[in-house]
Amino acid sequence: MSVKRPMWLKLAGVSILLAALPTAAVGVGLMNINANSLRTESRDFRLAVAEDIASTMEGDLQLAQRTIASAAHVLGDPQLAGEGRVALIQTLIGLDPVVDFVDVYDAEGKFIDRVSEEGKWLPTTVESWKPGTAPESLISSEDVRLPVVVPIQPRDKAEPTGYVMTLAPLSRVQARAVTIVQQRMPAGSEVSVVDTKNRTLVHSDAARIATPFLDNDVVRDLPQLVEKHVAASGENTATGMLVSAKPLDTIDAAVVVNVPLAAAYRSLYEMRTLVWIATLVAILAAALAAFVVSRILTRPLESLVEFVRSLATRDFTARNNVQTADEVGVLAVALNDAARDLGESEARIVKEVEIRTDLSRYLSKELVENVVAREQDMSLGGAHTTVTVLFADVVRFTPMCERLEPEVVVSILNELFTMLTEIVFRHGGTVDKFIGDCVMAFWGAPKEDPDHAAHALDAAEEMIAWLDIGNARWQKNHQVKIELAIGINSGLAVVGNIGSDTRMEYTAIGNPVNIAARLEALARPQQILTTKHTCDLAGSRYDFQRVGNEPIGANQGLIEIFEVLI
Repeated sequence: MSVKRPMWLKLAGVSILLAALPTAAVGVGLMNINANSLRTESRDFRLAVAEDIASTMEGDLQLAQRTIASAAHVLGDPQLAGEGRVALIQTLIGLDPVVDFVDVYDAEGKFIDRVSEEGKWLPTTVESWKPGTAPESLISSEDVRLPVVVPIQPRDKAEPTGYVMTLAPLSRVQARAVTIVQQRMPAGSEVSVVDTKNRTLVHSDAARIATPFLDNDVVRDLPQLVEKHVAASGENTATGMLVSAKPLDTIDAAVVVNVPLAAAYRSLYEMRTLVWIATLVAILAAALAAFVVSRILTRPLESLVEFVRSLATRDFTARNNVQTADEVGVLAVALNDAARDLGESEARIVKEVEIRTDLSRYLSKELVENVVAREQDMSLGGAHTTVTVLFADVVRFTPMCERLEPEVVVSILNELFTMLTEIVFRHGGTVDKFIGDCVMAFWGAPKEDPDHAAHALDAAEEMIAWLDIGNARWQKNHQVKIELAIGINSGLAVVGNIGSDTRMEYTAIGNPVNIAARLEALARPQQILTTKHTCDLAGSRYDFQRVGNEPIGANQGLIEIFEVLI
């Protein structure tokens, strides 16, 4: 059946109505451009703020450095008298907006005296410190000060005679940070200075001064940033902040600037809202038109879905009645044909399963599969094959038959042979036949088995072991204990189809079979007898005990017999 109205024409008509796709594509493109621009602008702005704070702080520290250097020069000048030195240093302090006192220390770092402006609060005196090391900074919620030290080096001395130190306040830097945040930055922004010990020296929120700085992705490795002297920018997803950090030149600290994502990208969010509204309107318009067309297209498809569901439940008698002039109609015809073919295949499979089940009652699984697959040679005759043959016989079967009802005997034998057959199949063997109360099986055919001797011994051991379970039930129900005598032998036998064109049997014939049968007759209850050839083939997996030599068959001579120790 040919396609008269191709489905792609219908789908193309619906696609034209989907104006939302180009609208969304243009909107996303514009948003990406805007986002890249905003990221660059926001990063540059944050770094500019960080540079402003860094310049203010380093300027104050350099100013303090110059002032106390002048004080050190005054103290090291021998031409100046004591009172003149103090007055001159007080003048220097009065002219400096940063320095408000100067502490004098001897060459060992022990405090000598303090020169300061009167009427001002001053921090606690550092009684002593070790020259060559940085004195501790004064960091508290009320006041943050950084030490600035200059040696007193008279011209006629090779070593410093003392040191001049001040604790430079960061109040001007703090005021600058507050002003920038309030006047130039969006609400929720933060400006701070953090040292490598994770201490907040300056913060636009005064309550955060002297507290541990909050961890984030950008400043987590602040010591490395300061050491390498590189700026870094990024996004703190935990707090929703854009972060930039710039190391300072004079101290081991960095300026950290935080700007809320929502404020930095407000224009992007507004544009995104407009784009999505426009896209949503286009989608609604396209959906309305597509709905009408889709209903025309999907009604036959819904019918086919229900039809396929019936096929999934293996109802191959169902048929669909879709009759359209496009690909769906062709699909409907094909599905009807498939349902008919599946129904016929199902019947064949059921019949084949029944045949396999019936055959498995007589033959091994491998032989059944070969017969069904037409891989088994069904002609009369056989081939010489090295096999291991097992005979397992019920000991003292006749007295049991005389004592029990025939139905009970048959039930016990059926149960016994069912389990013995299962054991043979489980170890890859073929059940040849049942001879009264005896079962014959062999390994090595029809499927080649290089370990046929070991597998036969495995099966024999499991048969003996399983009797403990079976006897527990038979003794309880019938006061009967079953014991087996087992003979096993390996050798070259003729294996194949023996019988007539109308009735044949897959079996093994030859001297190895006769010897195995003779060993079974010689075995005591619960004893497994075998030959040296089988012992050699089985290897070291089993322990054997030599029983002796026995004449078996005419003109066969003596055969060395071994018992399998289990």
